[in-house]
Amino acid sequence: MQIFFMILWIFYLFMIGATFASFFNVVGIRTADHISINRRSHCPKCDNTLRWIDIMPIFGWLINGGKCHFCKEPIHIKYLLIEIFGGLTFVLSFLVCGYIRYDLNFNFSYQKIIRLVIYLLTVSLMMIIVVSEYEHHVTLKKVTYVFAPILLVLSVFTGKDVFLSSMLGMGSMLLLNIILSLTNKDLIKYYLYSACLGIALGFFGAILTILLGGLLYLIIKLCKKEIRYVYYISIGAVISLFTNQYLYMLIEKII
Repeated sequence: MQIFFMILWIFYLFMIGATFASFFNVVGIRTADHISINRRSHCPKCDNTLRWIDIMPIFGWLINGGKCHFCKEPIHIKYLLIEIFGGLTFVLSFLVCGYIRYDLNFNFSYQKIIRLVIYLLTVSLMMIIVVSEYEHHVTLKKVTYVFAPILLVLSVFTGKDVFLSSMLGMGSMLLLNIILSLTNKDLIKYYLYSACLGIALGFFGAILTILLGGLLYLIIKLCKKEIRYVYYISIGAVISLFTNQYLYMLIEKII
């Protein structure tokens, strides 16, 4: 019974994450297009207002076979993948922050609430920024103006050691951005985004992100391809966000 309840809880978290991801996808696209986010969801091809079942995260896409219910035009699979990504990151955030223990019991505390909020805000910010960059090659700096001060204030309440790590992480990510912007002025617009990632990742996580991002950049270069800075730093940040504490503990044991 306890395992069944836990599975239901994880599914519930997954669907919440998928729902938020769907909303952030809309925010990223409409804000870049200067369209109000208050307008009801509609098909970009036939402009028909979508039914409630059409906008259900994941299930809406699957029920309609990846097509618009009205005009039968294909709906890109990227929307499904974004919703799945959102669901997975929300579940992983609860797991990594220690809300669900290995004995399948819940474990709540003040510090974990703050940490969880920081994680959820960070993955939300990444989804909005990456979607807007992918769809329109536009960086929504106004979004980082909202997220940056919130993350900074929250980090103050994480405890002295964690706060220090967050500040070092922010400094590391900003330093990377400053160095790279010396050769590419276009990267200046990512300062606040990099700062937000650094706050959530901490010092070790920021270093890991830089290493992973650099490795991805070299692989892409060897393949003679080009991707924007925001993509490889975001991919590195996602991997680091959910693995850095385990890698840190592993390194501590080895040392």
